[in-house]
Formats: sequence, C-alpha cells, structure tokens
Amino acid sequence: GLGKYYLTQHKFDEAVRYLDEAATAAPNDAAIHTDLAVAFMERGKLALAGSQPEKAQADFGNCKKHLDQALSRNPTSADTVFNLALFYQTAKSWKEAEETWRRFLAVEPKTKWSEEASRYLNIAVEARKN
Repeated sequence: GLGKYYLTQHKFDEAVRYLDEAATAAPNDAAIHTDLAVAFMERGKLALAGSQPEKAQADFGNCKKHLDQALSRNPTSADTVFNLALFYQTAKSWKEAEETWRRFLAVEPKTKWSEEASRYLNIAVEARKN
C-alpha cells in the first residue's frame, strides 16, 4: 500500500506512519514488518547524517525490533535476513553482519541479491580483521 510506496520514494516519515498502521492491522505479516524495519533503518541513517544520534538510535532500535518480529513469523525469509544483515552492517556489528550475510548466501546463493551480499560479506570480514 501507501507505506511501501513512500518507502520507494524515500519519504521515510510517511513510510513509517503507514507501515506502522499496516503492521498493527496485520501483526502476523512478516513482509510488512520487514518493510517497516527498512523504513526505520533508512530514517535512522538520515538522522545520523543529520547529527541526530538520539533519533537515529531510536529508529535503529525499532528497525531491529521489527526485523525480529518478521523473522519470528517467517524465519526463512531471504528478504528479512538480507535486511537484518544490512542492519548489522549499518551498526558496524561486524561479527553479526558476517554471520547473517553467510546465512543469507546459504539460502540465496544465486539470486540478484547474492552478488551484493557477497560484497557486503567481504566488507564485514575485512572490518573484523582491523
């Protein structure tokens, strides 16, 4: 619906509002929780870039909460696992990022997202070495 539209338009405040309503209306829909998590993550990145660390921290916390909710409803969702790995990468939680990228690649070894996941995995592996 509208939440996904606003997410694709990079209007994250509106995306959060509509996706939050959708998640309340359909609490067992893992895809909605994943999209809401992505909206929170992207809004958090903007807050961090805008020197609003408290807002970013709140958005990142909500992102992780909704990713966890999505995975509890659909533990094999490649989309959710990919976004969880992105979350860890954004948070510079390199060990968790590496583990989650490997988990994604085990499930989706040859998809359009696997090349990107492999690049991110290499970044996480290198970051852990430093």
